[in-house]
Amino acid sequence: MHGLGNDFIIIDERHVEHTTPVDTSAIIALSNRKTGIGCDQFLILRRSNEADVFMIIFNADGSRVSACGNATRCVASLLNEIGSHLVIQTDAGLLECDIFGDQIAVNMGVPRCNAPDIPLSDDIDTLHVKHGIAHLPSGVCVNMGNPHLVIFVNDLSQTACDVHGAILETHSLFPQKANINFAQILNKQTIALRTYERGVGLTQACGTGACATAVAARRRELTLQDMHIHMPGGILDISWAGNKQHMNEPVIMKGGAHYVFSGTLPQGVWR
Repeated sequence: MHGLGNDFIIIDERHVEHTTPVDTSAIIALSNRKTGIGCDQFLILRRSNEADVFMIIFNADGSRVSACGNATRCVASLLNEIGSHLVIQTDAGLLECDIFGDQIAVNMGVPRCNAPDIPLSDDIDTLHVKHGIAHLPSGVCVNMGNPHLVIFVNDLSQTACDVHGAILETHSLFPQKANINFAQILNKQTIALRTYERGVGLTQACGTGACATAVAARRRELTLQDMHIHMPGGILDISWAGNKQHMNEPVIMKGGAHYVFSGTLPQGVWR
């Protein structure tokens, strides 16, 4: 499946009686676009005692991550036979999803903006983060289930997102690495965005990146509450009623999800 071009392999283990430990080497091999199936993130669905499903998320490099907005919409769409309201359990907590035709709205929870919650290696002001790249403005750090750095630039087309993203992903400020977002404010309700995802690289879209960017824009007083985030893969609608004084509000993300194909792996490739 894919959400705005951010694509996923989904292994459905909800009906497996005895799951076995995850084989990271198999995830890396299957995620390879030239010799495997190919994906940005690899998802495993398992039964949950707290929600409709437990979604486990891995990046293409085999690293486990806590949240993925586009993946959440895809899984909600995949399980729509359960109903129009779903709860998906992730390592970051429970996410509530509502299906409106071909659009899925996800309550992504309350953003965390304090340095220890990102986490950052230093207890600094997360609204003005100096990163050491001289010609780029200071950034804003937000945790949306995973760590994000958002940098607002004047011209996204003139920004080397791949080069700067690779450098900043592993910056010493981020002990767990970080997703790096380069954003251009087009107007009070529209933002253009490119995201360099940790363990993946530049992607067509990033749901948590769009949410983090919306929060950062509101904290910087650059936009209104409701925003359209334009990414190469398409547009996400993000709404956040919070601001830099009042941040205890959930972020609502709305967008589509698309089924691509299904298949069966030969015995021994996955289990």
